[in-house]
Amino acid sequence: MPLLGYEKWQNVEEVIGRVAKACINSGQTVDNHFTGFSKMVDIGSNTVREVRDWKLDRYACYLVAQNGDPNKQEIALAQTYFAVQTRRQEIFEKFSDSDKRLFIRNEVITENKKLFSTAKRAGVTKFGSFNDAGYKGLYGMPLDEIERKKDITRMNSAVPRKKR
Repeated sequence: MPLLGYEKWQNVEEVIGRVAKACINSGQTVDNHFTGFSKMVDIGSNTVREVRDWKLDRYACYLVAQNGDPNKQEIALAQTYFAVQTRRQEIFEKFSDSDKRLFIRNEVITENKKLFSTAKRAGVTKFGSFNDAGYKGLYGMPLDEIERKKDITRMNSAVPRKKR
């Protein structure tokens, strides 16, 4: 709730009600997307009280953003985020399989550049070991083992390619 600009449960309760109806009307099970729970909050003088709260999945967040108060900057930004992501997905779905692979490869290259730049600023100097540690964390094995297991040969040192 605070992330979307709502300070009190009472102020967002109406939005949650509309969103729950939208879930039901679209054939979704509300409990699959909204998890209600209670939490204790400090109300001062060393006193706490129980209040209702919700954990929302991505779908529920989308619906809350679309049904929230657009006068709140947080709601307006969330609406924009979901609109942009929806459009990106629509465009991506029109790509051929080959274009999808190239798009994803370019995103990986861009994000890896950011990662290595951040690592360099943090003092990393052994980038080979740093990169291999990432593979070990993600796959549980070093890069050379992944290449053997998946029968991958590197034609270009920056981009692994499948043997043809």
